[in-house]
Amino acid sequence: MKYKYKKQALSLGQKEKRLGLMKEKVQTYLFIAVVLAWPIVQFLVFWLYTNIQSIMLAFAKVDVDLNMTFNGLNNFKAAFADFFSKEDISLRRAFINSFTRYFATNIVTYTIPIIFGFIIFKKLPLSGIARYCVMLPSIISSMMTSLVFEQLVHSLPKLFAGLGIVVPDMLIDPAYSFQTMTFYAMWTGCTSCAIMYPNMFNSVDSQLHEAAEIDGCTMLKELWHVYIPCIWPTITTFVVTGFSSILSSPGVLFAFYGDQAPYETATYGYMVFVKSKFGGPTQYGYTAALSLMGVIIVYPLTLLIKYLMEKGDRINAS
Repeated sequence: MKYKYKKQALSLGQKEKRLGLMKEKVQTYLFIAVVLAWPIVQFLVFWLYTNIQSIMLAFAKVDVDLNMTFNGLNNFKAAFADFFSKEDISLRRAFINSFTRYFATNIVTYTIPIIFGFIIFKKLPLSGIARYCVMLPSIISSMMTSLVFEQLVHSLPKLFAGLGIVVPDMLIDPAYSFQTMTFYAMWTGCTSCAIMYPNMFNSVDSQLHEAAEIDGCTMLKELWHVYIPCIWPTITTFVVTGFSSILSSPGVLFAFYGDQAPYETATYGYMVFVKSKFGGPTQYGYTAALSLMGVIIVYPLTLLIKYLMEKGDRINAS
């Protein structure tokens, strides 16, 4: 009898233990569901709901009266035909321009702000001038900055003509327009990073700076081995978010050229923007297909960039 009661008590204890584990699992899953509910709702409302029509347009044909009919994959077929066309290389050139401008621009816009930010943080000589140079585009409105830059570039041929030097109009000449726009993007792109980095340097533990000084580190070594690893997550955020818009952002081209930017200068995002805004309703399906193709290309590349940046984290890398 005693053995029987002992066995029953043991089974009751096991049941209570199982119930306790089950309750703990339910609470864990409930907590995860509550935590994930808000970002999921945000994704459904602010991304899926706002973009569902654009996604549907990629598979539709729209007439001048805005009547939509199912068009299958014809919009994508037209986009692929234009991309690989031998007669019209504008779309392919815009695609290449987007990647070329991104990498050329960001080598500068991620390097110079770190250097200038460090100069400002350390309050080295000329730090005031460095702060003014990188922050000037943010002090003046973007439209005013582009107008001043445009007038300056247009005036250079006349200015140098008086000295007997022939200088082309670098915004109009196809041989220089892409480089000129890339330079402008470099200059204006330094602003936000240059504002962020001095503040990020301030958040680095001062004991690390003191240890570097004791070890005899130069300022360059201190920047490379102490400060950059500490602010690497911020750099990663800038790189990943910047890359994610590589084929969707029209950039500053519209401010300079309106809808008439030369194909040597145009980017993929600019072409999509111009076709959707000025091409009329009949272009909606085609431009939606171009946009969706851009997302399909950029999404896995963005995840790859994120993975590589996280592997480069010398402090938090697993």
